[in-house]
Amino acid sequence: MTLKRRPVFRIWVPGIPKSSQSRGVKTKYIKLIQEATRKQVPYPIKSGRIDIEIFFVASRTIRADVDNIIKPILDSLVNIVYFDDNQVRSIRAVAIPPDDIMSFHNANLEALDRLYKSNEFLIDIYHGIGILGPGGKPGTDTH
Repeated sequence: MTLKRRPVFRIWVPGIPKSSQSRGVKTKYIKLIQEATRKQVPYPIKSGRIDIEIFFVASRTIRADVDNIIKPILDSLVNIVYFDDNQVRSIRAVAIPPDDIMSFHNANLEALDRLYKSNEFLIDIYHGIGILGPGGKPGTDTH
């Protein structure tokens, strides 16, 4: 089975992801994510089949652990992307090392270029999953 899909929503957020353990920035940080999200997402998805991917270029010296950046981002998306974070069935957070040679299969080169050149991080929202079925014929799961 080969996964093939495009995000329903692509959200670019200024800055770098912050850890759930960061002090004093949580409210301002959540509002920043919500503001960027509202520009791209017109209504919450009702489905319980939401997948989220987060990509950011990691600092050479300081980087939040990927597991600690997930919770504030999920909390920020409530009532904008989905009604409850229990609708999210998978999440993937990727810290891209700025100085490593990386290989991305079917990568969106424009998105990678923007990640490296800007001070932003990316949240891709997927609804359902696109699957190439038996014999490589397209099939979809969008419920």
